[in-house]
Amino acid sequence: MILFPLTGVLDTKTTFALFGNEAVFFILGAFILASPFMRSGLSKRIALAVLRRFGASPRVFLLGILALSAFLSCWMSEHAVAAMLFPIVIEIADCLGLSPRTSRFGKAIFLALAAGCIIGGITTFLGGARAPLAVGMLREATGLTIGFTPWALAALPTTLLLLVTSYGLYLLMYPPEVDNVENVQAMLERRQQELGPVRPREIGVGLLTLGTIIAWMVLGERFGLANIAIIAVVVAFALKLTEWREVEEDVNWGVFLMYGGAICLGYAMEKTGGAEWLARNTLGCCCLRWRIYRFTQS
Repeated sequence: MILFPLTGVLDTKTTFALFGNEAVFFILGAFILASPFMRSGLSKRIALAVLRRFGASPRVFLLGILALSAFLSCWMSEHAVAAMLFPIVIEIADCLGLSPRTSRFGKAIFLALAAGCIIGGITTFLGGARAPLAVGMLREATGLTIGFTPWALAALPTTLLLLVTSYGLYLLMYPPEVDNVENVQAMLERRQQELGPVRPREIGVGLLTLGTIIAWMVLGERFGLANIAIIAVVVAFALKLTEWREVEEDVNWGVFLMYGGAICLGYAMEKTGGAEWLARNTLGCCCLRWRIYRFTQS
């Protein structure tokens, strides 16, 4: 923000404008919407309900943790999903009496949680900032863009392949040493009962989240993902589904300067020819050396 105008790489107006990129405001809106989704208890209720459906055997339960973390990470920040599910997985390990550092099933369920969050986070723009950040850089550099639905459809085969591969690897490397998960079922049922009946705030947050996702899919290219996200945030405040105090605590505001800086840096590298020089002198050299090696070997 400071060095580019001072060194003449970009003018001040362009530099500051890039920090207000549409991708940054889309990420901001998505992060704010994730706050009431977590605070209302809706995310935990969904997690407990889904995990109870995967209690037939340890192998099926492992699949449930992997699939649940991946599914939730499609619609909210993967870091928030990990933070929400981590205490639940710890309690599951305690219920089963899994020995720290030595239990194969213990290693499998924690790795499944981590892998599911990472894999699900690439499926849509909501799982993390990487995808919308890349699309923002693409738009600034070329004028081209990728919509919410085309990205999700393109990423879905990779997501499914990674989930199947991860599940197979965990079963192969860490075969479960436990025979049943009945204790876990009782614990999950108890936790679900502690939540009580579904509250109006949960219903409101669920309907708003569902409506926003549908709007992104259907109207995203016409009205813009960031515009829809900000409208949803305004509705959330208007209906008192969230409070500013909660948003301030849940959203990492410093990260938006980082995203704006990344877009600004990418734009500057493309406009000044730095990206081309870097690609030619790194990837280009590697490809040339590989071709020379293949030629000498043949």
